[in-house]
Amino acid sequence: LTIKLIGGHIFVIDPLGAVIGNEALNVSQATSPTGQLFTGQVPSDSRVYIVGNIPSADQATIAALGSFSAIQAATSLMTTQTDYDEAALANSDGAPASITVNASNNTATVNVSIKPLISRMELVQVKGGTSIKAFDVTGVYVDDYYPSFNYAGGYSGTIVSNNQGTTFGGLGDASTWSATDAVTPGTFIADPQTAGNGEVWAYQVASGALPRFIIELDNIEYEDALNNTVTLSGKHYLTVKSYTSLGSATFERGKIYRIGAANGITFDENDITITPNQ
Repeated sequence: LTIKLIGGHIFVIDPLGAVIGNEALNVSQATSPTGQLFTGQVPSDSRVYIVGNIPSADQATIAALGSFSAIQAATSLMTTQTDYDEAALANSDGAPASITVNASNNTATVNVSIKPLISRMELVQVKGGTSIKAFDVTGVYVDDYYPSFNYAGGYSGTIVSNNQGTTFGGLGDASTWSATDAVTPGTFIADPQTAGNGEVWAYQVASGALPRFIIELDNIEYEDALNNTVTLSGKHYLTVKSYTSLGSATFERGKIYRIGAANGITFDENDITITPNQ
């Protein structure tokens, strides 16, 4: 997925971490072969930190920050990150980039690699095991997530954890677990063995954490040990709270996690519960 750079801000930072120069990022200049020209004089040991795609409500605040530590600590709400292809960006390694001085003409250049400050999680496929005969996926939600991200590439705020309650005030439909998610670009309509139509249920999340997927199911039918078909009434839930092949203990910034992409999340009647997070 290619992230589109809409705009941003350039910070020139001295060795002690103070911002000694800054200006708005001119995307057409910065992405040209010659790059964006900064005409101010700065010490040769200065470094550069770029923040891209700053949410409009936070642009003035971010632009006025006076130190690298203040930039790192600055936050924006995750609700500003509606499109991952226009995600907030900053230096890829989280550190200001060193400049290279050309002593012959007293100029300096710097090349900065940037990447998203946030992560994205996608639920790709849900499958019923051999005993499952039918089911509908009627909602997909995220739990154990942080409401904000910071410009160092981590999370901020108090974690949202809904525990085992029947109400839900977070990502997904507000106020109730039992409503079908209206945010994502597609829904899963079940046949006896699989649910998924080539689209995904997707959410942007703050990196550095490990959110959960809560999958809401309805109209479940399964075959018991006596080969009888059992129909379960009401909503039931799958709670996905850990992930194989993650590569790290938490979600990393700039990465998209496609949950169930290879083989699907496969469940049977023993995996479901009547409330989430059991």
